[in-house]
Formats: sequence, C-alpha cells, structure tokens
Amino acid sequence: MLRVGALLCLGLLLAGCPKPGEGDRAALGFQACQPVIDALAHYQADTGAYPASLDALVPAHLPAIPRAVNDHPIEYQRTAASYRLRFSYEGPGMNRCDFSPETKWVCSGYY
Repeated sequence: MLRVGALLCLGLLLAGCPKPGEGDRAALGFQACQPVIDALAHYQADTGAYPASLDALVPAHLPAIPRAVNDHPIEYQRTAASYRLRFSYEGPGMNRCDFSPETKWVCSGYY
C-alpha cells in the first residue's frame, strides 16, 4: 500500500520527491549508522578483522546498537574481506542504503 507522500510524488511524476538516499529520513539513517561505521573501523584496527556480528562492538566500541529509521534495524553482514551495513526506510516508497568501506553509500528504492 502506498503512503500519501508516495501518492503525491507519483501524481507529480516524482517532481520534488527525494531520491533514495536523500531527504530527512535518509539523513536519519546515515546519522544512526555513522557511530556503527566508526566502531567497526576501531574494532578492525584493534583486532585485524571485522566482527561476526554487531554485538561484538558492545560495550567496548559502542554503548548500544542503534536503530535506523522508523525502528527498522540496522543490518550487518561480514564479507570475506570487509562488511556491508544496511538501513531501510519508507518515504516515499521503500528505500535501502548499503555501506561498505570499498563503495561507501549506495542507495536504491521503489514506489
């Protein structure tokens, strides 16, 4: 089901609607993720590897795992040599932003 904001954006042919990764909700997600990104960098510098889960960062590198936007969890996946961090948010449509140290932020979404 589309939200009112998404309907307005579709009605205006997307004119003036924030793209995935732009706008207030995206900014909240980036803000929530930055302490996690910093903690992952410190953890990797201390241990030489990234943790299996974000729980390993608490409490030495991070007081608690933050939530992203609209109470969606921040998702973490360790990869062979690095990691991927993701947050999702609604408005307009459904969006997600992925971070890795190699690519930085890449956001996508749909209505």
